Amino acid sequence: MRKSFVKIISIGLLSFLLVSCGKNDTYDQSMQKAKEAINEEKFEEAESFVDLALESRPKEDEAKNYQKQIQSYNKAMAFKKKKETKNAVIKLDEVIKVKEGSEADPKVS
Repeated sequence: MRKSFVKIISIGLLSFLLVSCGKNDTYDQSMQKAKEAINEEKFEEAESFVDLALESRPKEDEAKNYQKQIQSYNKAMAFKKKKETKNAVIKLDEVIKVKEGSEADPKVS
């Protein structure tokens, strides 16, 4: 519940800040912020930025690929937390197999 609330607030604030910049700037800025968040291992924040980028350009493959990777990574971490190692590895493999997405190497601790 708290994660959903934070995500909604983040998207709302980001939308407000970036709308004045125009559609192209919104996409580019959102993707840059998503990449920075991934490098900092802030995956919920990265997902919010990718969602915002997709609102600006819904058919953009790069953003779709990042979204797939983030979602698979988050699912992998949920499986890891439940000690379902096999399922976690499957999801991490999905992250790696996405073409033209993020090449960041998040830590799996």
